[in-house]
Amino acid sequence: MFTALSEKFGDLQDKINLFVALAPIIHLHGSHNKFLYTLSKSVPLARKILNALNIHEFFGPSWNTISDQFCLVFDDLCDSVSIRDVPYNDYNNPIAARIANKRPQSSSSVKQVLHYAQIIGTNIF
Repeated sequence: MFTALSEKFGDLQDKINLFVALAPIIHLHGSHNKFLYTLSKSVPLARKILNALNIHEFFGPSWNTISDQFCLVFDDLCDSVSIRDVPYNDYNNPIAARIANKRPQSSSSVKQVLHYAQIIGTNIF
């Protein structure tokens, strides 16, 4: 929402006169994301290796060229990122879940992903 407002997306600025961002996420202990769960077991080591490999973004424009180096070190993570794995259950629309599972991942900064992995691993915000 903030991005849309800051980039003058559509006519949102005419409709909203106040935007209040209350807080970031507090916990992720109910997350079933295989990638973050696997990464949460080795956040300090992952941070050192990713810095050494000069990797600062996951799934960005250069991901195809750097993913080979990344997968040499983190082969179990590469297995979990190959499938988005949106579950098919009563809470998700099965058609939307299939579409989401077919789309490529959105890019994320390494700092953001490691922070989420820390929250999952420690269950502390």
